[in-house]
Amino acid sequence: MPKELHTIGGVVYAPITASTINHDVWLMGLIHESGLSEATVLEGESPESWSKRFMYELMASGKAVRILGGLLVPEDIGSDGWTPEVAGKTSEHLGSLTSEADKAAVFGILLTTLLSFFELGLISLWSTRKS
Repeated sequence: MPKELHTIGGVVYAPITASTINHDVWLMGLIHESGLSEATVLEGESPESWSKRFMYELMASGKAVRILGGLLVPEDIGSDGWTPEVAGKTSEHLGSLTSEADKAAVFGILLTTLLSFFELGLISLWSTRKS
């Protein structure tokens, strides 16, 4: 299966597919700092309501673009070349973009990547809650 590439602001980015321990620790720490590790489903909350609240909390944390630096890497660097410094440069580049097309791409990636990651965990939580 070919990897999904995103051209944003003139740079081709690829999702990080094979992360290192350093990457995992860095990203989990950043997610914790953002408060998203505590974004649990409220009693009676629908998946749609949770997703909306999750995205608002992500934006309010001020860490959305930094987290994106942990989800994407310039294609020419690749997953093996990811470092916190590369994430910082990626975040700076993505955060500086102004075109509507680039903004749509960035927000689309945030939505699909982060929500799918957390929703996989929620499916398990909801099925456990019912049993």
